[in-house]
Amino acid sequence: MTHDFTTGFEGEPELFFTHRSPNGAASSLHAWEGWFDMLMEGVEPTASGWTGLALHHHLCTGWHEAHEWVDPDPGGTLCMLRQARVTRPDDTLAAFREALLSLLEAAVRDGGRFVIQRE
Repeated sequence: MTHDFTTGFEGEPELFFTHRSPNGAASSLHAWEGWFDMLMEGVEPTASGWTGLALHHHLCTGWHEAHEWVDPDPGGTLCMLRQARVTRPDDTLAAFREALLSLLEAAVRDGGRFVIQRE
């Protein structure tokens, strides 16, 4: 299954989120970086600061430095994004969040990889 969120932030870099299962099947989500940035605005730092995916997002590391970045902790990312407070009433943002959570749930469930690419 492929999701495509490429309206609303034209001109920004594109992100490809991919779940690769151990059997080789892949599901992906394609989005302008702006949708991801809006979702990440709702993630709060822990008592010790930014961790996991949020740390890479705020420091512009991970997918900003490598063509393909494999999330070392999809379970932690899933928990983080489930707890993100989305304060903007936007149907597309809600759909993007649900699609991203679905990919992460699949990666956690079957032990697959969760990959982010930026182009």
